[in-house]
Amino acid sequence: MTSTPGVLTRDQQLALIFETGSVQALLRHGVNQLLEVRYINADIDPVLTTLSIGVEKLMKLTWGLLEVAAGRSWPSRTVMQEQGHGVKFLNELIGPYLGAAVGPPAQPWVQGLRDGVDSDPYWALILSALDTYGRSGRFYYLDKLAEQPQPWQSPRDTWDEHSSRPSRMIVLSCWRISPVATRATCVPGPRSTR
Repeated sequence: MTSTPGVLTRDQQLALIFETGSVQALLRHGVNQLLEVRYINADIDPVLTTLSIGVEKLMKLTWGLLEVAAGRSWPSRTVMQEQGHGVKFLNELIGPYLGAAVGPPAQPWVQGLRDGVDSDPYWALILSALDTYGRSGRFYYLDKLAEQPQPWQSPRDTWDEHSSRPSRMIVLSCWRISPVATRATCVPGPRSTR
């Protein structure tokens, strides 16, 4: 069944429920994995895999919902695949529209959450590491073995570049913004007051 612009079909609504559950599980497990990391160089791949997929799915779901809220159809599979696995572009794509997609009573609350993300000193680091990993990092060393190295630094180097900062706090900083999505046990931090 083809959807009507601005409306999700019943099948799409069910798919949205399942994908939302998948996003919650990926983010919850990613944060929990990070909290259990003992040796960052040995244990970082599962963390980056889980979180990069979770964040990508969350952003693609958000993008699709923004399209539907604007009276358009959900983006096609081809259009979604053309965006690849990088989350920086998706963040730029959806960011400006988040507050406008909700009704006026909720706009200040959503804007407060956006301000919290935008002012978070670790968000750019999280996004950079997940973007690198999602776009190509998961195959970085396989490409090197095939003697076709990627032109950018490895996700491990990207992570190590910021290792002077408390790596666990990077994701916990992100978690503070959306505790419902992860339901992880962590040290609560300050929230946006806007």
